[in-house]
Amino acid sequence: MFQIRKFHGLLAVAMLAFTAAGCSSDPYWTEPTYPLDYRQRHPIELADERQVLEVFPRSAHQLDARQAADVRAFARSYQVKGKSILQIIAPTELVPGQTKELVNPYVRHTLEAVRQTLIGSGVPRQNIHIKYLLGSGGETPLRLAFMTMVARVTHECGKWPFDLAAGNGTEGWQNEPYWNFGCAYQANLAGQVADPLDLVRPRQETPGDLVRRVGDIEQVRDGKDPSTAWPTNSGSSGQQGSQGGTQ
Repeated sequence: MFQIRKFHGLLAVAMLAFTAAGCSSDPYWTEPTYPLDYRQRHPIELADERQVLEVFPRSAHQLDARQAADVRAFARSYQVKGKSILQIIAPTELVPGQTKELVNPYVRHTLEAVRQTLIGSGVPRQNIHIKYLLGSGGETPLRLAFMTMVARVTHECGKWPFDLAAGNGTEGWQNEPYWNFGCAYQANLAGQVADPLDLVRPRQETPGDLVRRVGDIEQVRDGKDPSTAWPTNSGSSGQQGSQGGTQ
């Protein structure tokens, strides 16, 4: 019995020594496989992106209500986020037996209606550029386009370059966060930010309310509470609501 216990003790000491030696000599145990911070694994970048709206000629003289609303919304987006000219690409066609390109009357009327709608929505006339391209046949739309700045993750999410169960390797021994962890969070943050520049630096502070500040100081000097006194409904219903909110 003494020999068995002695053997077990020596075996435990040998295993600890082997583990310590491996940790100290193998750089795998000291350097992470990839950055542990999800913001470094899935960084957000600012990039240029092309915003496009397709308008299909459906009326002989004007835009239909649905597409007129789309063009007005596109114009508002351009005024807020546009960093280039607003280009309108109109399709042309070739008439059999002729080499000169012609513009379909429907396209011509729709193009003019789009231009007038953009100008009426506040887009400067000089910022609207019209370009004609040979259509591919069928129902070829007019394309409105401009460049804007967007925030996005530098790569796609949902990739798992390492086996979660470690497989035949030793990736799982490190007890590191999964590589894909945090990617969806970064992508959602980039997609929801109102202004991509907010991810680079904070906005400038606005001036304080001088009138409110002076009024609060005067109330403090008079020994009064400067906080706002919000009116509440009197009666049992208000008291019950207050009690319910404190539980």
